[in-house]
Amino acid sequence: MVGQLFIPVTAQGAPQWGSVGDSDFYAYRFGLDTHCWFAYHLNHDYRLNSPIRLHVHWLADGSDANTVRWTVQYVYAKGHNQGTFDFGDGTGTTQEFEEASPNAFRHMTTLMPLGIDNTDFEPDGILWVKVSRVSNGGTDNQDNVFVLTADAHYQANDARATKNRLLPFS
Repeated sequence: MVGQLFIPVTAQGAPQWGSVGDSDFYAYRFGLDTHCWFAYHLNHDYRLNSPIRLHVHWLADGSDANTVRWTVQYVYAKGHNQGTFDFGDGTGTTQEFEEASPNAFRHMTTLMPLGIDNTDFEPDGILWVKVSRVSNGGTDNQDNVFVLTADAHYQANDARATKNRLLPFS
């Protein structure tokens, strides 16, 4: 699933829109403590009770070998007026992961270490995710870091789509 990228226009922590290197290509530049949101609609081929794994597609414009650390926070709600988003303490559930990019303009795909297991997941639910760049706790990568997208992988049913478009889906 590829989600729609939402950038906080007025909030603190918004990444900056900028050119990648000296090119005519632009993307959002993520400094430390910047973030965006994605909303993922669970497709109708989602296999019930299977985990979802998020990852961030990004690149850096230099050769700093220090890691770039990402944090994802997420909440979920079933569709069709069945569920509410559980914000808990206001942050949802959090995972951190990091990777180094020692080569300029290399397409990095950094995968979160644990899948999201939730027996409530079903087609038409929404997984709402906040992606942030945070300090790695040591020497942070000093390159300009650009996020292209973040997507979610899941196990699909053998069929091309669920049998039923509405409840029950199976």
